[in-house]
Amino acid sequence: MMDPQLAQALKAAPTNEYLLQGSILDSSLEVLLCRLKGLCDHADSPEEKFVDHEMVYAIKNASIPQPLQYSVRHSLVQPENWQLRYLGHSEMGDKSRHTLIRNCVDVATSDNVLQFLHEVGFRLDHEFVVKGFYFHKGRMKVTVSKIFKMMQQGHTTDNLESIVPSYLVELSVLATAGQDAIAEDMKNFAEQLKPLVQLEKIDHRRLQATGT
Repeated sequence: MMDPQLAQALKAAPTNEYLLQGSILDSSLEVLLCRLKGLCDHADSPEEKFVDHEMVYAIKNASIPQPLQYSVRHSLVQPENWQLRYLGHSEMGDKSRHTLIRNCVDVATSDNVLQFLHEVGFRLDHEFVVKGFYFHKGRMKVTVSKIFKMMQQGHTTDNLESIVPSYLVELSVLATAGQDAIAEDMKNFAEQLKPLVQLEKIDHRRLQATGT
C-alpha cells in the first residue's frame, strides 16, 4: 500500500500542461526578444539561453496502436542536467477553451537514464538539437527555439542543419488538473505579442496525420 503522504504529494504534483504555440521567421527574432524582455519578469537581465540535445525513445506494445514514447533532454550548457519527459495525448476541447491541454510528467534524472531506458526495452527513435531562449511571466514560461537536425549521430555541436528558417514559440504552464482559469491568463498574454506572433492551440493529431 502506498504511503498516504506520498500519494498526496503525487496527487498535488502539476501534471497538466496548458500550451499555446506559434512561429516566427528568423528575421523577426530580435524584435520578439525585445518585446518579451519588456513583458516578462526580470526585464533588466539578459535573456536566458539554452542548448539541449533531445533524444526520443520508443517502445512498441502489441496491445496499443501507437508506440509509447519518452524524451530525454540533456543540457549542453550545463552537462549535469538531464530530464526525462512523458507527454500524453493533447486535448483540444471546445472553442471556449483557449489553450491545448496535455498530460505531462517532467522529472530530473541522473546521467544513467539512457542505460535505464535501454534495459527496460526502449530504443532510440530520433534525436535533434534545440537552441533558444526562455522567459518567465509569473507561472507562465515562454520559449523561443530553433530545431537542428544532427547530420551525424552523436555529434551535437557540429554538422548541425537548421530544419526550417523559423523559430518555434511556445507559451506554457504546468498545473494540477482543473485549473482551467490559467488559460485566460495565457490568452491575455498572447494578445500582447500580436502581430509579431500568433499563438494558438495546435491540433497535433492533424499534424501527425499529415506527416503519415
